[in-house]
Amino acid sequence: ITVDGNLDESAWRRANRYSLHVSLDSGNEKPKQSGTVAIAIGNETLYIAIDFEDHDIVQFATQDQKHHYRTGDTAEVFLKPHNETYYWELYATPNGRRTALFFPGRGRLGIVTETEMAIDVRVASQIDGTLNDWHDTDHGWTAEIAIPIDQLTEDEHKIKDGGWTILVARYHYGRTDER
Repeated sequence: ITVDGNLDESAWRRANRYSLHVSLDSGNEKPKQSGTVAIAIGNETLYIAIDFEDHDIVQFATQDQKHHYRTGDTAEVFLKPHNETYYWELYATPNGRRTALFFPGRGRLGIVTETEMAIDVRVASQIDGTLNDWHDTDHGWTAEIAIPIDQLTEDEHKIKDGGWTILVARYHYGRTDER
C-alpha cells in the first residue's frame, strides 16, 4: 500500500469496510454523513483507511503531534491489547496531520508529550472539496494510516498473543449540525 490518501489499491478494494455508527449512548444509529473504515495488515505494517462523507471539511492544525480534535475534523484510532490497560491513541486529519500518543491506562495521562511520537505513524489524506471554506459544499475526505507493527510489539509496550481491540472514532465539525 502506498500511503498517499488514495484508497485505490487492490488491498483496499478487497478489504472489509466497516460503517461508522453514532455512539451506543445515542442509540447506535448511522450518522447523517456516512463514513467507513478498512483495515489491512502487511508483514511489517498495520494499515487503516478511512473514508468520510463531509459537507464542510474543517481542520486548522498546521503541526503534527497535537490534539487535533480541538482544531477540526479528525479520525481517532485507539489500539489496545486485550487484557491490558495501556493503549495507543492516533489521529489523522484531512490536511495530513498526525499524532501518536501512548497511555498506560484510561485513568492516567499519556507518557508521550506533544513534541514526541509514541510510534512512527505515517498519515496521508485526500480532500474532495475545499479545506476550511464554509461557503461551499464539500464531498468528503480519505486518509491512510500506516503503523509499524514492530513498534507496537516492543518489550515495554508489547501486544501479546490474544489480539488487539481497534476502535475508530470521528470528530466531525462543520457549519451545520449534520453529524
